[in-house]
Amino acid sequence: MCKKCRNANGREWVKRNPEKHREIQRRYRERNRLKCRGYYLRNRQRILARSKAWRERNKQWVLVHDRARHWADRERNAAQQRARVTNVRLMVMMHYSPDLRCQRCGFSDIRALSIDHVKGGGTRLRRVQGTGSNLARWLMKNNYPAGYQVLCMNCQFVKRYERGEIRGPLAPDPHVSTSDRGAQLQERDLTPDMSEYNQPPRY
Repeated sequence: MCKKCRNANGREWVKRNPEKHREIQRRYRERNRLKCRGYYLRNRQRILARSKAWRERNKQWVLVHDRARHWADRERNAAQQRARVTNVRLMVMMHYSPDLRCQRCGFSDIRALSIDHVKGGGTRLRRVQGTGSNLARWLMKNNYPAGYQVLCMNCQFVKRYERGEIRGPLAPDPHVSTSDRGAQLQERDLTPDMSEYNQPPRY
């Protein structure tokens, strides 16, 4: 049998046995992971161009298949996304604080740690850098620039108060020096006025 006939027979077998073919491919990739990775890296542009052309020729099938796959795997995809976000956040924090502690008070519970702009001004940069995981990805993409630190949320708000960045009833008096703002906040009566809520109902 010539090579052309063997290839034709092979394609016919794949059409008749798609599940067996996928299982054979999966086992091959597991046994030859490094070999497959090397082939992909050497031929990446050609593979991507071929894949893009195939998707363009089969738009309707791709749309239906991707939608079904999304709904079938949505829980797994959500778990993977949460894991990726957690890993990025952890890597950025370990760069700015290798021992994963607040750089003001030493608090070490990662659930309450966050990235802080040393000189403030995070609100103005939010459109460029984003917040949360977007900020962490921005820092990684820009090779961890200086001017950032890891603080717990308590120290974040204390710092904002000391710098006069808080608005509303907790906003510090601009005429009071930074060193006296803590005493001023302790002396201030922050008890909410509940008199209007204690009135009898009106009918």
